[in-house]
This record gives sequence, structure tokens and C-alpha cells, in this order.
Amino acid sequence: MSSCQFDFSLSVEAASLLRALRADFARFGGTASGEEVPGGFGEFSLPTPLGTFSGTYEVLASTPGVCTIRIEVDEKPMFIPCSAIEE
Repeated sequence: MSSCQFDFSLSVEAASLLRALRADFARFGGTASGEEVPGGFGEFSLPTPLGTFSGTYEVLASTPGVCTIRIEVDEKPMFIPCSAIEE
């Protein structure tokens, strides 16, 4: 299965974003771990009724109030297209 890769620029610092994602993933039985600094890498996994979503992230840039993050989804339910995940 091929992976899905997305780059996002968001109006939040990487540390704040990743702390919020870890809390949300944990609430639903998933995990997210890794570095919050530019150049940092991490992994995530989130079980859902449709199947597990898992992959990695890389913090491409983080400045006060803005971060750019690359997300690569390596595992997903086969009938969920990358375009639906990106939305």
C-alpha cells in the first residue's frame, strides 16, 4: 500500500499543536510521540472503527505562532483515499 504525504502550514506553534494532538489521540486510544522542534520527527497511531491510521510526522519549521509540519500516513483502511484524509 502506498503512503499519503501532506505538508501543512498552521497558525500555531509546533509544541502546542503536538501536545493537543497527543491528548486527543490518547482520548481515543491512540498514541503520538516524538520531537516538537524544527527538524524533529515523531510517530502516531490512531485506531478507528474503520481501521488503524498510523504514520510519522516531521516538524519542518516552527516560529512564534506558525508551524509547518509534514505528515506521512503509512497505514490506513484501504477504502479511505488520501484525499479524504487530507481534508
